[in-house]
Amino acid sequence: MTPLRLLIVDDHFFVRTGLRSSLENEPDIELCGEASTAEEALERIGTLAPDLVLLDLRLPDRDGLEVLEKLATMIRPPAVIVFSVDDSETDIARAVANNASGYLPKSAPRAELLAAIRKVAGGGRYFPPEIAMKLREHRTRIPLSPRESEILHLIVDGQPNKLIAAALGISENTVKLHVTHLLAKTGAPDRTSVVKIAIQRGWVRP
Repeated sequence: MTPLRLLIVDDHFFVRTGLRSSLENEPDIELCGEASTAEEALERIGTLAPDLVLLDLRLPDRDGLEVLEKLATMIRPPAVIVFSVDDSETDIARAVANNASGYLPKSAPRAELLAAIRKVAGGGRYFPPEIAMKLREHRTRIPLSPRESEILHLIVDGQPNKLIAAALGISENTVKLHVTHLLAKTGAPDRTSVVKIAIQRGWVRP
């Protein structure tokens, strides 16, 4: 049986080294290359034609999700398992929307990583229960409006209602109304809690 050709994409040398040592003696897996940036990843996917990519989301030049979006436009893209410390609802949903076949936290044990690789290699998908639950929760939430999202980012930046109103060219009462909607949609009791929830769900970066 032809081994699965796998490319590792992570900007941390020791993570790549650890993955390589964990996987290189598996007879059904061939480590065909590594990349530490999004640009390297796209170039090596084009030249090495891996069957599967282990993809980190935090890359120094671009968001790993942008790599997924590029791959989604290819005629024959490799399968992708996101392997990252980022596991917010938004990151998971965007990854799945761009055809990620699996999503694992970096804390996953070696046995689970191997199980995920082999399941995806066989044409399946692999999402641990905690990841699948976050995806389901994301899909059932009422989405924020564009204006609510704008105001949320300004709240995260520490802006009071008066400055938010001036920045967006709306009245302070309108800002207050949108903040009330944000509290309702997140179930948060106050602005500080809204910020915490927004970061947890991946609506904003800390």
